[in-house]
Amino acid sequence: MRLGVYFFSWLALFLSRQYLIHPYCNELTCQAGSLWAFDQFSLYKKSRFADDFSSWTQNLSGVFALLITMYCAYPSIRKVLHFVKVLFSITCINGFFIELAHAIVQRPRPFVYTGLTEHAANFIDYTSFYSGHTSFSAAMCTAACIIMYKNKPSKLGGLFVITISLGLILVTAYCRIMAGRHFLSDTVAGALAGCTIAWLHSAQILLKQ
Repeated sequence: MRLGVYFFSWLALFLSRQYLIHPYCNELTCQAGSLWAFDQFSLYKKSRFADDFSSWTQNLSGVFALLITMYCAYPSIRKVLHFVKVLFSITCINGFFIELAHAIVQRPRPFVYTGLTEHAANFIDYTSFYSGHTSFSAAMCTAACIIMYKNKPSKLGGLFVITISLGLILVTAYCRIMAGRHFLSDTVAGALAGCTIAWLHSAQILLKQ
């Protein structure tokens, strides 16, 4: 029941973007100089490779979480399905909060500040806060770490999962900045949101079992 609520709430917000998001940028309201100093680092970057690569690392985070799930649950199919349900629930909750933040904050992306291109009027490609790619990567990697912890791994196994998880999150965040898609603060907020959502949801279900 709760899984359906999470999923359809996320879907409803996504489909409502055109009614909720109102691009407002113009020469007066979007001044690069008005940004925080650490966010100005994100301006004038537009790497297509980084944009594509961030999608790969985001998806790889999900695949990594699934692989850890199968490793920890083997050979119990029931346990695998349970873990997969947890991962899907986290994905839906995370997606809902991403869409909610976009609808409330409606912060333009970095390339809107520097070019005021056609993206400035495109509600689909307009909002920057916070980074959905980074948030998803952080949520999946945090869940993978919690699932591995519940399986009581060796020190080497635990270190491996933590290292890969941190690497995927950091690379995803860095690529979103280099692609000109997000400010530094967007990726930091996205990572914190993803980790928090995964921890609150998966820890409540998994660690109390």
